[in-house]
Amino acid sequence: MFSKVIVWLCYMLVWVTALYIPNPTQPELELELELAENITSSDDGFATTLTSVHQNQKRATSCTKRPWKEGDDPCEGREKEPGFVKCDKPCKYTLDWFVDNKVKAPGINECLFYSGGMSKNAQDYAADWNSNHAQKLATIWELWEEKQYVWNTDIDNPMRCIIQKDVFTGRRNSLRQGYFEAMSNAMAYMCGGNVVMMDSNMARGGSGYIKRTGIWGRVEFPRLQMTGDGKWTDPSGNNRVCNRIDAIGPKKASDPDAVYWQGWWHRGGPIWPDPPTVPAKRDVIEGDVEERDVIERDVIQKRAVDVSVFDDESSGWYVDF
Repeated sequence: MFSKVIVWLCYMLVWVTALYIPNPTQPELELELELAENITSSDDGFATTLTSVHQNQKRATSCTKRPWKEGDDPCEGREKEPGFVKCDKPCKYTLDWFVDNKVKAPGINECLFYSGGMSKNAQDYAADWNSNHAQKLATIWELWEEKQYVWNTDIDNPMRCIIQKDVFTGRRNSLRQGYFEAMSNAMAYMCGGNVVMMDSNMARGGSGYIKRTGIWGRVEFPRLQMTGDGKWTDPSGNNRVCNRIDAIGPKKASDPDAVYWQGWWHRGGPIWPDPPTVPAKRDVIEGDVEERDVIERDVIQKRAVDVSVFDDESSGWYVDF
């Protein structure tokens, strides 16, 4: 008799609890089922269970809806789920916004820029340099909060509609490209004094001709050449005018094979200190190649595909630096 009472009380408790606890959403229900399966089937104890919880939570907050056009929200339809935040609008990220929301202002003589494919090399170079020199170097990765660089489709990531994969095959996402161009422009706007530029062609055996394409050629270098209102006046009243650009290769400063071209560009000198990096042209005359073109072909490397990848080689996140 006593056992029947206990069973009856348990049923009542479940019924009352159901009245006051809302039904889980489909993702929450799937998560609970997966967690229950992991907990009961785990042979490795508590650590394995915690790993399973983290992985399943990640899957539950990540959206997989395929966008039809650039800027579409992959989390559309999940607005009522806990943690959901709306996507930021691209127009939010202006020059003024980046300047006002920096976590660190680059110091004078502190900026390190780079061209396509040199993101990791530039960060390694700065870390190596900073460990051995009082005068520091800073890349674009250090100037804003980490969330401004995050690419994922989580419901709590407001950048998911801007930093998203290419929607159309063979066409770089213009919203992602425009966002990082605006960020790079803001960095160049705030940098002054002597600046360092890394390019793969500055490696030993390379052409020595810095690329004129990508964000560097279109956005950063033109901004660095500006003066007055075209450059930032910092809180101390310094107008951050760039006076000199030193060119370096991808090798760390401590490497014996490192290339460092001091004064690649200086204010008052040529706009572009060297010929543009272009594929060598062959002028064929009666089956022969002119000597001039043979020399050009030996000296000028054929231009590499000028793309950089923020997460280093992961497909679909190309940004044309």
